[in-house]
Amino acid sequence: GIQLLYEGDVKEDLSMAAVKGANSDDVAINIANHSDSDPDDDDVEQPLLKKSKSKKKKSASMKRRQRVPKNGDGSSAPEDEEVELAGAGASEDLQFEAANIDDPVMSRPAERVELERIIQGTAFDELQLFRGKVRGLSKKEKKQREKALLEFNARKPAGKLKACVQLTENKTGQSAGRVIPVKDLASQKVIVRLYVIRGIQVVPKDSGGTSDPFIQIAYGPGKKTIIKDKNSMREQTLNPEFYCVYEMELNLPGDSEIDIQVWDWDKVGSNDLIGTTTIDVENRWFNDEWKGYAKKPLEIRSLWSPKSRLPQGRIELWMDVMSMSEASMTPKIDIQPPVPEPYEMRIIIWNTRNVVFKDGDSSDIYVVAFMEDDKKNKQETDVHWNSDDGTGMFNWRMKFKLDLPYKLPRMKLQIWDKDTVTSDDSIGEAAISLQKLFQRAYVQKKSQALEAQWVALYHPNFEGIQGEVEMSLEVLTAAEAAARPNGKGQEEPNA
Repeated sequence: GIQLLYEGDVKEDLSMAAVKGANSDDVAINIANHSDSDPDDDDVEQPLLKKSKSKKKKSASMKRRQRVPKNGDGSSAPEDEEVELAGAGASEDLQFEAANIDDPVMSRPAERVELERIIQGTAFDELQLFRGKVRGLSKKEKKQREKALLEFNARKPAGKLKACVQLTENKTGQSAGRVIPVKDLASQKVIVRLYVIRGIQVVPKDSGGTSDPFIQIAYGPGKKTIIKDKNSMREQTLNPEFYCVYEMELNLPGDSEIDIQVWDWDKVGSNDLIGTTTIDVENRWFNDEWKGYAKKPLEIRSLWSPKSRLPQGRIELWMDVMSMSEASMTPKIDIQPPVPEPYEMRIIIWNTRNVVFKDGDSSDIYVVAFMEDDKKNKQETDVHWNSDDGTGMFNWRMKFKLDLPYKLPRMKLQIWDKDTVTSDDSIGEAAISLQKLFQRAYVQKKSQALEAQWVALYHPNFEGIQGEVEMSLEVLTAAEAAARPNGKGQEEPNA
């Protein structure tokens, strides 16, 4: 580790200049604040063109005159914001119930993002290294070299330094935060067990609009150790169920990064990389918060490609790290896909309010709902024509047949403005997490209902709430749905 000692006032920007590398070039280390940014997860939603002939009475209430420019591209709300419906259940209650399930995946706590975004702080500071001055050359050669570096490799990191950086008032002062004892940094062998559950909405690489995904893992010095798992290949799917386990041996501290890659299998020609996610095992092994998990949680990680700035899909997994002695006494967990069970989800769209105008002083409102990974089975209400106060009345039932556990338990709820000549306008959208509700229904094997409540919808191109939808929701087993039949929309039976 490196200990930086600075006596006196701490400057805004600390730097260590001219730290010699293994070659003749100098390397400068800059310590600066940084923030991670996350591009949107998915593509924007395209306009719906389905026509609706139903018409509702025009409201005579006070007009709401918020003018919003037309948005012909039909773009949807940001993907990184989720709505939790009231009454879905507390996380602690669900985890207690799930702990009683004899299933190693469902009984595990789950996070919908990378653990790096959940765990507070890191064991080490990571400092990027950049090329500095060139020595040992003539002035002409030096000038040419520096010009080439600036043009071709300007500000491109030459590597990174991982260190424990402490700031103290003097050499004997104590720094805030956890300090890793030097003895704990002695090299040791650990066993990493990686449990890969599934891929989620990976990008298609084949001409038919699908992929044949399989898992490949790179780790060790220079990431030259490769596990190419041909048996993990799943044909013609964008949501592959992997349920695979991989075991690796690493030396820590050391080359601790593991690349988990998803590739598309091609019978003819070379395989195509879909995307990669990288986990630094060292940052977990030396992190007290991560070690504090009794069961290491599931996490959903984005897959990245050097050819795109957008995620290429996501992958759900968890990672166990243990000493050699612990590994010898702990068998691998046998993970198998849970047996799917049929359920039915019933949604009632009651009303809308505060919907912005798209047609001058009114909007022709209808509501759309669909599961995020099943856009083909969208359902929509009829149209409330000429709403001049942002309200709409629907009393409209939607029914979705699905199997639990559900791969991607997230529903999209949208408000649209109907146009008879041009394409319809996207007004707003909400991404609703159904994970807790689905989990409770699957664990208890009985219906779960949420009372009517208002959900706010947003649009990435406009500030503030673009409208609200009042909805209720119920999830039933197949047997319960058969015993309590009802119709779609406003059809009978209306139980």
